[in-house]
Amino acid sequence: MFNRGELLALIKDIAEKRGFGEGKERMMVGTVGYPNVGKSSVINVLCGKKLVGVANRPGKTKHFQTLNLSDDICLCDCPGLVFPSFANSKAEMMTCGVLHIDTIRDYAPPISLLMSRVPKEVIEKVYGIRMPPRNSP
Repeated sequence: MFNRGELLALIKDIAEKRGFGEGKERMMVGTVGYPNVGKSSVINVLCGKKLVGVANRPGKTKHFQTLNLSDDICLCDCPGLVFPSFANSKAEMMTCGVLHIDTIRDYAPPISLLMSRVPKEVIEKVYGIRMPPRNSP
């Protein structure tokens, strides 16, 4: 894990080694990923102050934004990328936090997915409950 200073130094070092700046083209550093994983928060940390909005639910960043980190470096904040028809089922996106829980219509698919992936013993220990055997109705 990098702290702010180390990450800034790394970005500036890459820009220098690749010949950005010095009256030439600026280096563009983009953030790409699932919604609500911290892309905008990383940009705010790099800039040292809150310049782009953040929220505790997916969808806050609605469009591509650019911010100048220095004369040689521009940061790009993008909305989260979701390709539901290619990547995941709706249940997978719900359990991964890609879709907000408020949008759930049918709870059975996400619960079934969790139950198939998380050992019964883990659920019992974490929540302090006893569950029936998996093969019981």
